[in-house]
Amino acid sequence: MAQDTIRIRMYAVGFGDCFLLGFPGPAGSPERLMLIDCGVHNASRRGADIVKDVIPDILRQASATNGKPRIDVVVATHHHLDHVSGFRVEGWDEVEVGEVWLPWTEDPDDIDAVRIRARQSKQAKFLLGLDAEKDKKWETVRAISENNVGYTNAAAMTTLHDGFAGAPPRSFLPESPGKPRSRRFMPKVIPGLEVVILGPSRDEAAIRDMNPPSGESYFRFGNDRMLGASGEPLPFTPFFIEPSAYASAFKDLVPRHSSELKNVAKAGRTDALALAVALEQATNGTSLVLLLRFGDTTLLFPGDAQWGTWDRMLHDPESQDLLRTVNFHKVGHHGSHNATPVSFVKNYLHDADGSMVSVAPTSIPSWKDIPKGTLLTALGEKSAIVLDSDHLREAAIAGKPAPADPIVNEAKDGLWTEIRLPVKR
Repeated sequence: MAQDTIRIRMYAVGFGDCFLLGFPGPAGSPERLMLIDCGVHNASRRGADIVKDVIPDILRQASATNGKPRIDVVVATHHHLDHVSGFRVEGWDEVEVGEVWLPWTEDPDDIDAVRIRARQSKQAKFLLGLDAEKDKKWETVRAISENNVGYTNAAAMTTLHDGFAGAPPRSFLPESPGKPRSRRFMPKVIPGLEVVILGPSRDEAAIRDMNPPSGESYFRFGNDRMLGASGEPLPFTPFFIEPSAYASAFKDLVPRHSSELKNVAKAGRTDALALAVALEQATNGTSLVLLLRFGDTTLLFPGDAQWGTWDRMLHDPESQDLLRTVNFHKVGHHGSHNATPVSFVKNYLHDADGSMVSVAPTSIPSWKDIPKGTLLTALGEKSAIVLDSDHLREAAIAGKPAPADPIVNEAKDGLWTEIRLPVKR
C-alpha cells in the first residue's frame, strides 16, 4: 500500500455499518488502522456473512504487518446492533487494540449516561414484552426494538468496554469541557491524524431532537406535507385543535379531569410502532460524529446522527468551516431521510472525492425506500463518486465490473469496496 494514500474500505455487511480505514504511517512504518463500527441489523435481508467473511478479512488486514492482528483504534459510533453486532462473536480478545472510542452516553461512570441507557433499554424491553398479535407490524416493532435493547447487544458492548488484547484505554467522546478530548485531539497511535468531535452533544435536548424541519429533509415536500411509509403523499394534512377551541366547540365532550384529557391525547398519539421508531431515533441521536483530518484530507463519519446533532453543527461557526473542507462523506443512517440535511449537501459539501452509503433491503416495510433516491442524486452532484454497498455487491455477484474510477477498488466477490484518497499535505 502506497504511503501517500488513505484507504476507506466499506464492507457489504447488509443493513449495517463496517468501515476499515488505513492511514499512512510515519516514514518506513506500516499503515495505521481504524475500524469504525462492525454490525448488521436483524432485519437485513442480504449482505456478506459478518462472521464467516467480514471479520476474517478485517483480521487479515490487521495481521498484514507481523502476522498478529493489530488495530490502532476501534470506534463504535453508538450501541445499535447494526453497528456493533460483530463485536459479540468470539476471537476479539486476541486482537491487539491501541484505543477504543465510544460516545459519552456509554460511559459507565457518567450519571446522565447511565440514566439515558437505562431508560432506552427499559423502553425496548417493554416493547418486546407486549402480548401482541404477531402480524407484520409487530415483527417490525420487534426488529426495531431488538436493535436497541441492552440484552441483545450486551456481549458486543462487553467486548467494546472490556475486551481486546493490549488493555486499550477507552475514551467516551466528547469528554466534558476542559478535558483533553472535549473537542480536538491527536491520537498518538495514529501519528498525523487530527480528530474533531462534532457530536453527540452533551445536551439531551439535541439527542431527542430527531426530525428535521421542512426544507432540510429528503423525505418531505416543500409545503411540509410528509410522505407516507409507501413514499406517497398523505391524502390530507393532519390537523390539531387547541384544548380551548375543543372545549368551546364540544362542551359536552370535555373530560372532567386533566388526567383524563392527558389519557385521551396519549391514546391518540402513541402506539407500539411509534414508540419503537422514537426509541430507534433517540439512540441514533447519541451517535459519535467524527471529522478526521490527515494533512489537508478531511473525512466525515457521522454515524446515524439525527437532526438535533446536525442542527448544532450547522449553527456553530467552527463546525461550519470544518464541514466545508470534507473530501469524503460516510452517508448517515444508511441514506434515510433524517440523517443528511439538505443544507449540508447544498451548502457545505463541495467537490468531494467520494461518498459511501452502507445499506441493504430489510424486512421493515417503511424502510424500503432507504437510501432515498433524492439524497443519492443530490450527493452525486457534489461528490465525484457515490458508492452504494448493496448495488455494488449485487453487481459483483452478477459478474459486472467495478465503477471505472481510479480511486475505487473492489473485491471480486463484492465483500468490500474501497476508496483510496491521495493525502493532501
